[in-house]
Amino acid sequence: MKMDYDEKLNSVTKACEEWLNDVTNEHERRLNSVTRDMEEFRTSMELFQKLFSQLFGLLHEVQRMASSRILFLYE
Repeated sequence: MKMDYDEKLNSVTKACEEWLNDVTNEHERRLNSVTRDMEEFRTSMELFQKLFSQLFGLLHEVQRMASSRILFLYE
């Protein structure tokens, strides 16, 4: 009777450990996926910010050149 109880307990313990291991592995896989996605998003946002910074710099230069040209035309 004691041996039967120990075998059942070991079986349940092993099943719980396997389940916990599976859940932990799935959690780590999902966390790694989210972390990778966030890193890609951050990189994209940095590139987007650089692009807009250059675009606004270019627009400012065009505006400055246009203002100079307009002043030249009215002189």
